[in-house]
Amino acid sequence: MALLGVAALPSLVRGTDYRLTLAPAAEERAGQVVSFALPADAPARAELRNASGAKLPLQMGADRVATFVVPRQLSSTLGS
Repeated sequence: MALLGVAALPSLVRGTDYRLTLAPAAEERAGQVVSFALPADAPARAELRNASGAKLPLQMGADRVATFVVPRQLSSTLGS
């Protein structure tokens, strides 16, 4: 499963969707760890979905920093 550069962070309470976009990689990557601060109005219980809708495990820190692993990110040069 490749992450196509966009992941959604849907709110389980208000129905707001947040989007996280990863810059294209110069080369194919696997197992990339990504951390980001949750928006102030995002719930502490959130889930992360990739561009095709599959859930990705998301670890939340007490400081409202979320961390996840990108299973595979294709190179921006593949298929060009």
